Amino acid sequence: MLNRSLENHIIPVFDFIKNIVGTDRYVFAIFRRSRFPLELIEKVMHNIEVLRDEGVPQSNIVKLLINRPTTLMISTVKFNDILQEIMEDQIQNAFMLHRQCMRNSEKKISTTMDYLVNQIGYSSLLIARRPVILNYSLEKRIIPRVSVHQILAAKGLMKDKISLHTILQMGKESFLDKFVRKYEQQAPELLKVKELS
Repeated sequence: MLNRSLENHIIPVFDFIKNIVGTDRYVFAIFRRSRFPLELIEKVMHNIEVLRDEGVPQSNIVKLLINRPTTLMISTVKFNDILQEIMEDQIQNAFMLHRQCMRNSEKKISTTMDYLVNQIGYSSLLIARRPVILNYSLEKRIIPRVSVHQILAAKGLMKDKISLHTILQMGKESFLDKFVRKYEQQAPELLKVKELS
């Protein structure tokens, strides 16, 4: 009976948690703080995926799992609701800290957010951390530069991982030198974006 419990429950849970946190020591710390029923693994996996999709760093997910494992065991619906509230609070705080973003029209903000979050899959939490992104022109700067990034990534020409914020904040000439002129032989379609601002 104990052997079956070990093979069917304890080992799978141990392996699952170790795969996330990396060391036996952290796994034992989690076991000390909480019972970790096998039937909750699916909820925990889903909630961790939600955090990853929202751009939460792996190190923060590990800290949450070690220090407050029961937080990840709540129902996925409730977890999503709580995360949504946190995101809304962060976005509001970001706007308070970066008041120049408040000068943008509601339509501009919602159109830009729709493009970045819904169309290209950028995390709203990351935008909340860098709300200055919302000041850039969607048509003249964001869409062309994102398109360049996507073309280069699709052709395997982007060797380093570069953040959206870095791409958008660069001056026009720096951007053209680093991402367009440098690759115009391998990706001639990039020449179409020379008019971007």
